[in-house]
Amino acid sequence: AQMEPQSPVQARAGASIPVEWRLGRLSLPGNPMVRFRDDLVSPNVVVDARFSRLEVQDLDSHDPGQRALLDVAAEINERTELTLSGWIAGLAAPSELEIQAELTNLQLATYSPYAAAFAGVPLDGGRLDAATDLKAAAGKLQGELRLEIDQIALGSANEADPQGVGGAGGVALRTAVDLLADADGRISLTLPITGTVASPDIDIGPAVNKAIGGVLQTVFPPTLVASMLADLTKGGAPSLDAIEFAPGSSTLTPAHR
Repeated sequence: AQMEPQSPVQARAGASIPVEWRLGRLSLPGNPMVRFRDDLVSPNVVVDARFSRLEVQDLDSHDPGQRALLDVAAEINERTELTLSGWIAGLAAPSELEIQAELTNLQLATYSPYAAAFAGVPLDGGRLDAATDLKAAAGKLQGELRLEIDQIALGSANEADPQGVGGAGGVALRTAVDLLADADGRISLTLPITGTVASPDIDIGPAVNKAIGGVLQTVFPPTLVASMLADLTKGGAPSLDAIEFAPGSSTLTPAHR
């Protein structure tokens, strides 16, 4: 690492000129471990991350166009694998980046206190796989977040919130899981990421459409479900063609059916 000192003239001018620094390469060998413990929830959440790779290259506070390279691989609580690689340009206010990250076999029960606090329902089991490919140019994000949740198990609801509504937008967590899970207890979602680096936006529209589609398919034929979901995707309300009956009759004709 190199520090560029201010000249005497600059020093007398005050603190308006920031310190500039460069870092060619930072690597932590020897499988270092970082322990995170949250004492604000009960039971405490404890996460141990052991890094098999942790390397950063080409950090430069002076050059906003310099690409800082990242390469991380870690084992979390002995069962979860995390990998992250890519680059970020402009550390103070990044406007360009390209990041690939993957998280596999995250044990949801570890984070049960957060679910209980947020939605009123603890997590007794289940695992999560997540992956993202994220790019940014001129500050605008483009990417997606892929989620696979398998065999999620919900515990007893909070007495103060028996429906598990909590802060989840007024939608009960149990209902959301029932709507999104397939017959094998798996939830698969791909959520687009847009917005800016300073204010990213994850579009939950695909999840909403999947939940609605699952309900509609139990009632309506597939072609009608596709038409209704297309209306929702375009921002409109689902439409159904009117059926006109003969006055005084409720008999369905073959065309009506």
